[in-house]
Amino acid sequence: MSKNIKELYAKYVEDKLSSEEIASFMQEVGATSDDELWALMQQHHAFGAEEAMEETVKDRQRAFFEEQIQPGEGWRLWRYAAAIVMLFVSVTLAYWYFSVHLQQYAMTEVAAAAGNQVTLRLPDGSRVRLNSGSLLQYAVVAGKHREVNLVRGEAFFDVAKDPQCPFKVMVQGMEIEVLGTTFNVRSLSNRVETALFTGKVKLNVGDGDAAYQLSPGEKAIYQPTNRQMRFAKADALLDAGWKEGYLSFKSAPLIEVLRQIEQRYGVKIRLMDDKLKGDLLTGSFRHETLESVLTSLSIQYGFSYEAGQDEIRIKNL
Repeated sequence: MSKNIKELYAKYVEDKLSSEEIASFMQEVGATSDDELWALMQQHHAFGAEEAMEETVKDRQRAFFEEQIQPGEGWRLWRYAAAIVMLFVSVTLAYWYFSVHLQQYAMTEVAAAAGNQVTLRLPDGSRVRLNSGSLLQYAVVAGKHREVNLVRGEAFFDVAKDPQCPFKVMVQGMEIEVLGTTFNVRSLSNRVETALFTGKVKLNVGDGDAAYQLSPGEKAIYQPTNRQMRFAKADALLDAGWKEGYLSFKSAPLIEVLRQIEQRYGVKIRLMDDKLKGDLLTGSFRHETLESVLTSLSIQYGFSYEAGQDEIRIKNL
């Protein structure tokens, strides 16, 4: 009997098999002899708790057992048939675990179209607001499993409290773990910004190499390329004002301002003069049209712009 089947079976009994390990487990079961499998099952007493199996699985087990055993053939056949049944049940249960148990945690994908925001309520009662152009995947089963993946963009989370089942947000290799709190996550090309407003969150970086805790009013800025983390003061207007229709900046370079305008209005903007990239902007707009925003910026920075069919081009005067 291989060491791998023993380890996988022990994890199966404890309900700790991952989706990848399920496939390996099913292969190992098929390659393990009946006697070895029977001995392994006796060692773990895995099937003493019938409530772990669905009724359909139990029925198939009984039917298979009755087909294999004929009266009067003696103990040897009974033992051999029992081993065959356990082999059948193992494969069946492994398949059931994969098709039923893991399907409970299948990811659902929600996207906010360019120029629009999306608000959703998760099965556990948590609320998520997605900014324009954002993509979120989530697998949430109240009381059992709460995990979301911010693939791109920005989201504001209002997490329902459940001390027994932490809520986890995955973003660019970083894990944000919370119990019940409100915070904003912004995923940019070169960094991830996590601004906390209530409660506490723990940030896990890499393979558990480093963990950081945030308190209300703090913001963490994580750079995935070098796994560097720095901290700043959170600002409700700058970090989460987008929910209320604000577009706010504080000493932000023009190139970043334009990227946020692209996201907000669902347009493509090309800056034709690199000299303008580093110019800084402090200010905010609220519920203004794209034309109004660009006109205000053109007066402040002294540039001109023209709207083509596919993009807006900005040129220096």
